Amino acid sequence: MEVASTAKHGQTNQEMINALKKRYRVYDSDIELIEGYASQCKRFRVTLRE
Repeated sequence: MEVASTAKHGQTNQEMINALKKRYRVYDSDIELIEGYASQCKRFRVTLRE
């Protein structure tokens, strides 16, 4: 997934979280950044609820 954002203090991370929330219809607490906080390559864990 790509987002158009500047690399400022977690702004990209928040845009990714917002995109994942919209895509999977989950809450902030269902998304966890597990790798790549300061990197261009990031890994998120999304917990889907039934």
